[in-house]
Parts: sequence; structure tokens; C-alpha cells
Amino acid sequence: MQGVPVRKFIGRKTQLQQIEHHLQPASTDGSRRKTFVIYGLGGIGKTQLAIEYVREHQKKHSAVFWIDGSTKTRLQQSFLDIAKRIPQEQLQADVAAALQNFQVDMQAVMRGVLQWLSLPGNWKWLLVIDNVDREFEGLGRDEQGFDPEEAIPNADHGSILITSRLSTLRVSSEELQLGHVDDVEAKRILESQAKRPIQGWSMVPAWW
Repeated sequence: MQGVPVRKFIGRKTQLQQIEHHLQPASTDGSRRKTFVIYGLGGIGKTQLAIEYVREHQKKHSAVFWIDGSTKTRLQQSFLDIAKRIPQEQLQADVAAALQNFQVDMQAVMRGVLQWLSLPGNWKWLLVIDNVDREFEGLGRDEQGFDPEEAIPNADHGSILITSRLSTLRVSSEELQLGHVDDVEAKRILESQAKRPIQGWSMVPAWW
């Protein structure tokens, strides 16, 4: 998982199981695309949950690609990095040529990667699009925002995991609203960070 921040992960077992239920690739059937969205406030742990899912299940996928969705520019750079990892003979000629140019045509590269992901025999990959947080439509539209559908191949196969602060994101009917951890998990996190047991502790509600 090149470029992915890795920290020690604690808790969230129920949420992990929910993602697993929807995203695990079937052993023989590549005919149904699986998309899952994790949304919630910034800093709540969406990225770390996605990382833990990948860490536990990456061997079940033929390939895992991590996309930085925080801006349109970083999205395009992530697709460029993916294109460089794909064997050149598997890319269309114009895309392979675009990679050799000093001024890279980012749209051509994105199109080429999405075409590669759409190949009929290439269906067990996992695409993670992280931090899709910028509004991409309406009055609050951000110039660096983008519709995540633009980063998803037009094929009915593969697994896609998206993290976002946008509760209005409607890419999939399968989604998880991530909230704060409970007292037990919060204590485990503090004990892990402190490297010692903590006695007589309880989490104070945010509104106190």
C-alpha cells in the first residue's frame, strides 16, 4: 500500500465486519461491482478503518490501488502513479505514449487506467478512494472537488471503498456512518498509546 499512512489500529471490529460483508470478492463470480462508502466527521477514523480493511484482506484481491481523493489534482496524480505500475503492454498505445511525454495528459492517463480496470478478466481488484471531502456540485461547489463517479470504471466488477465527510454522497446504497468509539474502545486506544493500563477512567461526553 504505497503512500498510505499506517498507524496501530484498535477496535472497530463490528464496522470492519460490515465492510467485509459487502466488499469481499466472490471466488468465481466477477459480474457484480461492489461499492461501499464510509462517511463521517474529519478525524473520526475513516482512513484508518479503510487501511485496516486493506491490511486484513489485500491477499484476496488481485491488486489494491489507493487513491488520494482530497483534491482533483491529487486524484489525477494518484492515477498517474497507478498507470506507472501497470505493465505498459496492457495499456492502450495512446496512454503508454502519454506517460512518456514531459507534459502528461492527465485525462488520457485516467481514461487509460479506468479502461484497464474495466477489462473482463481483471475483476478482483480493490480501489480505495480516500478523503472525498470537497463539494463537487451546487452553490458550494469547490473547484478542486470532483464527482467520485469520474474515478470509477464503467464496468460491473471490482470492489470500491470510498471515505468521505459528505453525508450527501450517493455513490452506493451500501454505506457506514462512522461515529465516535465507545468507552471500552476509547480506553483501549488510550492504554495502547500510554503503554500501560488505565484505572478508574471513563470517556466524558463531548457536550460536557
